Amino acid sequence: GFDHSLLLKKDGSVWAAGSNNYGQIGTGNPRLYSKEFEKAIAKGVENVAAGDWHTMVLKQDNSVWGTGANENGQLGDGSTTDRIAYVQVISSGARAMAAGSRHSMILQGDGSVWGTGKNYQGQLGDGTKTKKNRFFLVRKIPGAIAVAAGGYHSVALMRSGSVWAVGRNDNGQLGDGSKADTGSFVKVVSSDALAVAAGGYHSFVLREDGSVWATGCNLYGQLGDGSTTDKSSYVQ
Repeated sequence: GFDHSLLLKKDGSVWAAGSNNYGQIGTGNPRLYSKEFEKAIAKGVENVAAGDWHTMVLKQDNSVWGTGANENGQLGDGSTTDRIAYVQVISSGARAMAAGSRHSMILQGDGSVWGTGKNYQGQLGDGTKTKKNRFFLVRKIPGAIAVAAGGYHSVALMRSGSVWAVGRNDNGQLGDGSKADTGSFVKVVSSDALAVAAGGYHSFVLREDGSVWATGCNLYGQLGDGSTTDKSSYVQ
């Protein structure tokens, strides 16, 4: 996350360390930070995601839980109240989840994409700029198999190998060839993608041939293409 870290152990337990000023460690303890990893969830977790100041976990029963900052509704529990311990936000059916800066995304088993939280740059993908405090169906994308949440943008991977993106695009992080924000998902890679990742203002795609492609902010060379020039379309 921005200033906290998570560990998922083989026994399904979740451990956290670092800043806890919003409750993002999730142990129920209100102290401001922890210098050592502390157990937050004893068992049953499949995956973890750290946003800027909130944390989301996917449990083995396909439920989703969140803790930490919630002023923009990024936990999706129907409130804007910060949490210092995990609360359930999706009871069943989740396949994957991602935590952005101030929003969260969920992929359900039926291929539908759900979102919650800050939406001022359209990063939830519902065509509006209205923030949400509870997970809602963004769109049913046939064959969606993965989601990623960046700072203020979101990325979805299709079973067909295509990649779709939505939200803030001032640095070209969507990869659609422009620097215009969009509130609806647009196709940015046509085929052969295997995995996606989203940073604060940049995005990555892993292709079937093992090559890695990137787009967006490159001020510090984070795209790895040998330059410090932003890209608005994916480059190898």
